[in-house]
Amino acid sequence: MSRRKSETQTLKDERLAVAVAYASIEQSRIHFGRLLPKGTGSMENVEITGQMIACSVNLLYAVELLIKATLSAFKKNSGTEHDLWKLYTRLPEDVQKPLENAYRERENIGGHQSFGVAIRSENSAESGISQPKQVIGMREVLKHSRHKYSQFRYAFEYEGNKDEVQFLHLQFGDLLRVADCLILLINLVLEARASGKTSAELRIPPPSEALKTAFEQNDEAVT
Repeated sequence: MSRRKSETQTLKDERLAVAVAYASIEQSRIHFGRLLPKGTGSMENVEITGQMIACSVNLLYAVELLIKATLSAFKKNSGTEHDLWKLYTRLPEDVQKPLENAYRERENIGGHQSFGVAIRSENSAESGISQPKQVIGMREVLKHSRHKYSQFRYAFEYEGNKDEVQFLHLQFGDLLRVADCLILLINLVLEARASGKTSAELRIPPPSEALKTAFEQNDEAVT
């Protein structure tokens, strides 16, 4: 495949992309559940660091795939871009608005679980479960996470001095909310195709009781 063609590619099967995203989200939840009882992540503990990286890569990949599926449904090019913010800004404004409204409705449900891993550090105070300042709103979450896929996936290529620390942080709970909103929207978009609705008519339903319970259970696991 030529570079030019890859830069203008769209997904051929949006429903299959959503299915793969579902699988990646579930894998992320599994890894998140395994790492929580074990404490910190650092180069001294390969297993925990591996769980953190696997959790991060799976969730970030799912969000990327869901945005690309939505772009494809609107005949927008997704290309080979991994930057979540750049991909998101390619969505039509009348699609971004219901997404951000839906995220706002879910923002205070459950907690804002996050974790971090220190690369090339034997005894870093920054390694492990962390609580950095909260990022508010879907747009800010995507901006903050825009390059995290490549950073986590290729953490082993860190080029700093071996006595320097690269600290990688993931907003797990907030990105789960983003993924939930994207799944709801892409399903609405695909259903709207058959009925002739426009994107302006899209209305993402309010958070369900099942979703509230799921977030509360995740929050209890962290505390």
